[in-house]
Formats: sequence, C-alpha cells, structure tokens
Amino acid sequence: SLLNWMRRMLALRSQHQVFGRGTLEFLYPGNRKVLAYLRRHEGQIVLCVANLARSPQAVELDLRAFAPCVPVEMTGGSAFPPIGELPYLLTLPPFGFYWFELKTADAAPAWHTAAPEMLGEYQTLVLRRGAIDVAGDALRHQLARDVLRHYLQARRWFAAKDRRLDRAELHFLAALGAGNDAPMLFEVEAHFDDGVQRYLLPLGVVWEREEAPVIAKQLALANVRRGARTGVLTDAFAIPGFARMLIDRLAREAVLPMADGELRFRREPNADLGKCVEAPLRWLSAEQSNSSVVYDDIAVLKLLRRPQPGVQPEAEMGRRLTQLGVVHIAPFLGEIVFARGGAEITIALVHGFVRNQGDAWQYTLAYLDRLIDDCVIGGPSDRPDEELFSEYIAFAGAIGRALGELHRALALPTDDPAFKPEPAAEADFNRWRDHALGEVERACTMMDAAAPTAPAHTRELAEELHVHRNELLAAVRSLGHAESALMTRIHGDFHLGQVLVSSGDAFIVDFEGEPSVPLDERRRKSSPLRDVAGLLRSLHYAAASVGARDDTRLAPDMRAARDRLLEKFLVVARRAFLAAYRETSGG
Repeated sequence: SLLNWMRRMLALRSQHQVFGRGTLEFLYPGNRKVLAYLRRHEGQIVLCVANLARSPQAVELDLRAFAPCVPVEMTGGSAFPPIGELPYLLTLPPFGFYWFELKTADAAPAWHTAAPEMLGEYQTLVLRRGAIDVAGDALRHQLARDVLRHYLQARRWFAAKDRRLDRAELHFLAALGAGNDAPMLFEVEAHFDDGVQRYLLPLGVVWEREEAPVIAKQLALANVRRGARTGVLTDAFAIPGFARMLIDRLAREAVLPMADGELRFRREPNADLGKCVEAPLRWLSAEQSNSSVVYDDIAVLKLLRRPQPGVQPEAEMGRRLTQLGVVHIAPFLGEIVFARGGAEITIALVHGFVRNQGDAWQYTLAYLDRLIDDCVIGGPSDRPDEELFSEYIAFAGAIGRALGELHRALALPTDDPAFKPEPAAEADFNRWRDHALGEVERACTMMDAAAPTAPAHTRELAEELHVHRNELLAAVRSLGHAESALMTRIHGDFHLGQVLVSSGDAFIVDFEGEPSVPLDERRRKSSPLRDVAGLLRSLHYAAASVGARDDTRLAPDMRAARDRLLEKFLVVARRAFLAAYRETSGG
C-alpha cells in the first residue's frame, strides 16, 4: 500500500543522516530532464537520480572519480555494476528515481563479470612464418623473460598470486592443426623457492580485421607483426577456431603426435558431438580457475588450467555415473589427455549442457530475499510453515532426491576397485576423528586470534567458544569410534554451488573435488554422509549470509523478525532435504 511504502521510505531516511545533514553536490548530465546530485556525510556517499519527465529517460553520468565503487540501490538493496572510466548509463521510468549508496567494489552483484586485467604495455613480436614462430626458442624465451611473469599475476587461474615468482618458463607441447597460424598448446612452469607449479596455456594469433570476441584482446600477451599485417598473440581459449578444433578432434577421436608423447581425444561411445563443430559458441566466464565454453546448449568443454598426472576424478566419476544412467547429472561426453612417459594427464573435459537458471546458492539467496520482502518488510504472515516455505520445501526435496540417487548408484556392487563399496576400518575412523580434531583446533585458534579486534557480539561468541573448547574436543573424541559404516566414492565437495537449478529440479555438477587436494586424495572413498553434511552446512551459510547483511531497508524490530524467519527456514529446509534423501537413497 501507499501507506506502507511511505513508512518504509521514512524509516530508510531516518537510518541515514546523510539525507538530512550531508553536503549537496549537483551533477549536470546532458539530459536535462534528469536531476542528479550527491550527498556526503561522515564517509557515506549517496547518489540521487530522479526522472522529472512523464516519459522514460536515459542518462549518462560522469562518475569516474568514484571508480571502482558499486552503486547499491537503497530501497531494495540491489547492487548495480561497478563504476568505471566510461560514463555511467542509467535508465529511469516516468517520474522514477534511484537512491544509490556508493560502496566498495566487493559489493558488486554476483552476476557481474569483471573484464580480465590487461597488461599495461605490449611488446611487439616480429613473425616471419606465422604464429608457429612463437614455438621457436628465441620468441619463447623472450615471452618467458619479459612478459610471462606479469601476465600470470593478472590471471584468475594462477593460484600463487600471493607468492614470489622466481621465474617462469614456457614449453611448447603441440600445434592443433596444419598451417603456420594454427593454435598451439604450451606448458607454463612457474618456479618458486620451494617448488614448481605447472599450468596449461594455449596460444594463438588474432590478426587485424579477423572476427574474434573482445575477450581475445583482453587476454593478449603481445602485439605481433608479419610484414604489413598486425595482430595480437593471445590466450587461444578466447579464439573460436581453437574451441572448434578441440571439439572436432574429439568427435573424430583423433590422436595428435607430440615431441614426447601424444594428445588423445577420447569420446564416450554414445556421445554425438558432430553438431557441436559448427554450433554457436558462448564463453561462460572471462576467467575462472578453469575455462569453459558452451556449444549451443549441446555441450560444455572445460579446459583444466592446472592439470595433474593421474586419473582425473571428474572424468572417472562422470563416466561411471553416465554409464549407470544417473539422471540428475550432466552426462559425460569425453576428455582430452596428454600421454607421455607412461603417464596420462587430463587437460579438458566435455559434458552435456544442462539448461538451467543458475546454481542453488544464488537461487537460495534470491529466495530468502523475496521471503524477507514478503514476510518482514511487507508485514508478518500467519500462514503455516508448510505453505510459507512451500517453494523451497519442494526444491530442498529435489536436492535430497538428486543426492540420494547419486549415492545409491555409487553404492552398487562392482568389480572395479575404484568404485567397489567397502566397510570402514578402524584406521578410517581414526583418520576421520583426527581430521575433525584438527578442524576444531584450527577454528578455535583462528577465533582466539581474531577476537580482540572483533565487534562486541562476535567477541562474546568467540569467548563462549573458547570456554567450551575442551568439551568440543572431548565430544569429537567420544564420537570418533568404529561402528558399521559403508565407504563409497562421493562427490567430496558438495554444497549449494554444485547444484544447478533447472525448472525447479536439481542437477549435481563438478565432480572434480577440492582443487587444492592431490588427485589420489580426491578419489579416496568416504562416508556418503560427508556430502549430506556439506549441503546442510551450505544451507546454514546461505541463511547466515543473508542475516549478516547491513540491510538499510530494515528497522531494528524488522531485523529481529528477519532472524526468526531465517531460523524457521533452516529447520524446514533441513527437514525437507533429509527426508527426500533418506527416501531416495534407500538406506
């Protein structure tokens, strides 16, 4: 109602002295139908924008002085894209307005994809034949010496940004086609004082006037010139031709010779990848720990940036689950491996594409936001819990059924030693208990160190934890004794972010395991209840994340109502998930 809206606006203004006491600084956009000004008070900056016209309007604001702040809309708490060097574009409905609080860049919305960090200056490499010249000793050593160190530090997939890099080496592995401009695969060796890390870096050349996505230039290492022709040397993952070559060779199950081995493309028997070769491409993200590209909602190829020797658990699990006909996963379609020196290294994986509305983590946060809007800001609800939380009860049940189906399949008898279920032995219980003791010790130590500078409420909780530290450790020791338990292969890193939401159903993805753990450890059998516990903890994280927000829309009494609602949500969501899991897993 208008009355309720007015109450909310008055409550919002009363929580921010900047509206009544802040300085006033007008902006002067080119569209004079839009009024824009800044208010500042005690470090808080608010941008106010109002459309004074009866028709929709667009406006560009010069906000470069506030880059890379994130405008957070104060009446709804929605984060807008970060401010950059270009004019900031806004559109407003007739007589519409925004109140933005300018916050630090870490408040950027989850859907925002930051552009990759580019090198400040590019060297120019002179090529005589084409891109293949980069594989030669002279240019390869020049790149390693002058470019690679700074390039690695700017990449999301480089895992050692906080360590001192002594030197980087670039080793040529293979060219993926005929001709002097074919994309190439290189191995990067990053040397530190205590060891070496190895990464996969495909390289290719994009010549001027060639069609390529913007990301290809953003990921460039150097300029190149061959005669009068110029271009850039870039990460070949961003070049459409590279993605098409990989899927084409996988469809044909090709084998490419290398200097010290061969590159094997292994397609699953029932995988039809022919349509992918000419399919439209979509890159899922500029950069992550791995790099993924989608072939027209048919398949997803994931390039592993830090491949390791040994059996890749995501390929092994995907193959097994697909063969067993497990429904709520992305079907496994194939892999690309290096074979050299008697060992195999998986460098890329291909799965079927699951059309989805995002992952369950973002879905849960959005659901809780809507719940707070409806039942806290909109006034308390007298509906029973089953009706109030009906949407999430159904979804939590879908996750429980998907996980139960997964665990039931992994518990089937088999002669394959990698998947054969086995009872837990005394040594397994001892290992689990010691690991849990270490987790509690580390958590308590971290809390003790952080408590002196923490807010009062957090400090009180930390002190309470410290008082009960020995009781917690004693509880772990008393529970850590051998009983009958079945060990199988499990997901191993299960949480809401590993679940895709598809028309209200749940699909489990990413069987890679914890990337920082060695492959053999990721493949170790354990109790399926570890996955169950991971999901329960993730639900708690989601509720805690929403409850910890500094939501400017909520008065103090509303915050207490929000916390009570979140507690109810946790009880209902856990119950629905566990009931569906128990029913589907069948004991």
